[in-house]
Amino acid sequence: MMAKRHRIALLVLVAALAGLLVSLNLAALVNRLVIAPRAVRAQQGWRVCFSGPARSLPVDGYTAFLEGGSRVGLNPDFHHVVAWSAWFVPETGQYKMGFAADGTADLWLDGRPVIRVRPGTGSRHAPERWLALRRGVHLLRVELDSASGGGEFSIGVRIPPLMRMKHLEGDMVAMPRLGSLDTWWWIMRLARPMALFSGALAMSVLLYLLLPLTLAHRSLAVSVTVLLALAPSLLIPDMGRREPYIGPMVHRELARRQPQFVFIGNSMLWSRIDDNLLSHLLGGVPTYSIVNFGGLSAIHYLALKYLLIPSNIHPRRVFIFFRGTTLVQPSMRTTGPYYEALIRRISPGPDAEFERLAHGRRVSVASGLRLALNRLFAVQGNRRSVRDALGQAALFMVVPGLDNEHAKERQQLLARVNERFGLKNVGAAMDQESMRSNARDPLAFRSAVNDSFLPAIIRLAREHDLPLAFIRVQERPPADGLMQDTPEMQRFMADLRSYLEQNNVALYDFTGDPELPLAMYGQGDHIREPKEYTPIFFKRVRTLLQ
Repeated sequence: MMAKRHRIALLVLVAALAGLLVSLNLAALVNRLVIAPRAVRAQQGWRVCFSGPARSLPVDGYTAFLEGGSRVGLNPDFHHVVAWSAWFVPETGQYKMGFAADGTADLWLDGRPVIRVRPGTGSRHAPERWLALRRGVHLLRVELDSASGGGEFSIGVRIPPLMRMKHLEGDMVAMPRLGSLDTWWWIMRLARPMALFSGALAMSVLLYLLLPLTLAHRSLAVSVTVLLALAPSLLIPDMGRREPYIGPMVHRELARRQPQFVFIGNSMLWSRIDDNLLSHLLGGVPTYSIVNFGGLSAIHYLALKYLLIPSNIHPRRVFIFFRGTTLVQPSMRTTGPYYEALIRRISPGPDAEFERLAHGRRVSVASGLRLALNRLFAVQGNRRSVRDALGQAALFMVVPGLDNEHAKERQQLLARVNERFGLKNVGAAMDQESMRSNARDPLAFRSAVNDSFLPAIIRLAREHDLPLAFIRVQERPPADGLMQDTPEMQRFMADLRSYLEQNNVALYDFTGDPELPLAMYGQGDHIREPKEYTPIFFKRVRTLLQ
């Protein structure tokens, strides 16, 4: 009798595990077998169906754009819209989605809710969300409700390595020409409850089989007890993990493209070099830009170490773009919410050299172990997220409509909230670090270089046989003439050039270039049109592009 029960339990366990496997892959199967064959790329955009007081009105051909551009709109005579699109994800990895809408709106992906917008929150923009996605087609659905009629929504996505919000348009989206989309969407929705049921059933049967054995085997009893104790910590998602490491995705892209010239920089690089045009000027030689907006020398060091080098490619040269004296200012733009998120995005964990140079800290074995445990057990990491969320909620409940214009009152309020609720650093994430590089401030090169990231960057490049070239961009010139350095800056550049020559590293300085007048500049030090700058770059540094 007991043997028969065990056989039945084993059969149920196998069935539960099979159900779990099917449910975990159900959405991918539907997308691959049903949605993808019927997704028409020739007619990019959204299939939108309005419903309202009069009659259903099918409308094809809408395209969703980033906030600030055209949006998918709801006719003022209607109160509800459902929109469908097939999204072609180019590469397996982490993507960050943004969603904005008027009224009540839900963004669904493969049958599961991703982002929701609700009235009364004070903003039409929902918090952006990271998604781990497989390469291939994914089904997007948007539901928008407007009590007064009319409205609009827009969707954007951040794709590594640039991580700027891009439109879901062109080859990224297609029309899912399928009359039974609702049916397949509901089948996708069943995946999650199926997975929960199958997982719970498998766990229950497994415990039924194992627990009697623990009475006779002490070691097995201890193992089962430990696993049961660890299960909640291991299974609860890490709510604090907002910026996953994008390295593997960049490594695959670099390995696929095999660029002969790689560029590392911030928006100064992004606004100057058009990779496709430069590749054309080079006769089809592939190039690739790793752009981390706002980053300076510390970020360039991390990008070289964790985004480029692990890809195991061997480009002919690596170009690093910089402004003024920022190469020897190691701590600049390494603190604050934006840069902390950027650092987490491009490095898998604390880097000893980065911590020493940027913050004057050392990464000990104990701190490394603590970080590993925090990653393994998400419950610990969630404490900070919950505490900060409570603090922010308390802050805005006390003074609704508080804005950044009342800085003094805000700081006083933060202090009172911290004291009253026993919290620390409430509202710290609201502070913003200055985006200026202070590139025009004079700085003695020789007294600063040894404590900067420049030696570390050169050492990394030498160890991995990566020829380096530093490109100094010209800052915004005056309207009445060419850009000229001060005597202090001239001495700085002379010392930098000498140092790089001693280390067999190339340098090109665009300051004072007669083909870079003020008319070529857009906002600040950014070039208005990269396609205008790229040919000039090609002419000036042609010897380095060999």
